[in-house]
Amino acid sequence: MIRSDFPDIKWLKSMVSGQIKLTDATGKLIKPKWPNCIINATTSSAYRPDVQGPISIFMNISGTSYCSTGGPTATISDDFFYVTNKNQEYTLTIEPGQPAETLNIHLGEDLSHQVLSGLVTPADQILNDSYGLTTESIGFANRLYKKDAALASITKQLYTDFKNGCLSNLKLDEYNYQLMVYLLCQHRQILREVQKLPAAKASTRIELHRRLSYSLDYLHSHQNQSIDLQKLAGEAFLSKYHFLRLFKVSFGCSPYQYLQQLRLQKASSLLKSKSMPINQIAIELGFENATSFSRLFFQRFGAYPSQYRKGFLS
Repeated sequence: MIRSDFPDIKWLKSMVSGQIKLTDATGKLIKPKWPNCIINATTSSAYRPDVQGPISIFMNISGTSYCSTGGPTATISDDFFYVTNKNQEYTLTIEPGQPAETLNIHLGEDLSHQVLSGLVTPADQILNDSYGLTTESIGFANRLYKKDAALASITKQLYTDFKNGCLSNLKLDEYNYQLMVYLLCQHRQILREVQKLPAAKASTRIELHRRLSYSLDYLHSHQNQSIDLQKLAGEAFLSKYHFLRLFKVSFGCSPYQYLQQLRLQKASSLLKSKSMPINQIAIELGFENATSFSRLFFQRFGAYPSQYRKGFLS
């Protein structure tokens, strides 16, 4: 299903698929502006190659999808989301026989400029720039982002309103504003990570961080598997020990520590239901055994897995 504030749904569908072609009276190709739109669909197979769009957030309510923007393909599970930029080509895939329900949010043209300007423009200057536009270009990092409580709160209500048929244009604009503010906050954190990298040129720091982000995506996508340092360094196109040093500088922990935190956070989510035995959780998440899982979980949360589950469900 597609919901948008743009009136011509047929035109929107063609635009979403990257096939739209409009011309003016002289036959000159016109590049249309993207509206704000949501694509929510359940499908067992999809392949959309080389699509250009606005700033977009790709996530799933359930299942797994895959997105690439020229680098390694990111695996988007229901715990993460992926971001693409304005006019950036991306390829989105859902593997045959692996159903997924998508919630892909395409943020309208110039929204990031407008929101950023609204956040930083002093009140006494607003009347001089009534449209609140800034010329600053923002390029968000193409990487997997963990769904945190702040994002979950926005998207849960948006999804509920969408499903209940009460997502008005006004509400959609307000949700998009909240989402853009959230992305800008994430962008600021990433800029801090970039600044930590030991390179004189800004362009070098940005490139190094982009490569390190490939290794993060791999960790996120394969957190339940056995992962070695050589493989991670290869994902970042760096030598093994250069990678290890730069990873620790940028993210404040080693790849092993980062992986353990990912697994423990996932374990805390799984323990909030009765559906999976604790031993099975340890195996599913790639821990060496249930004993080491329990010990690490206690160190992180101050309670053993059985105590944590009992306290949450009681």
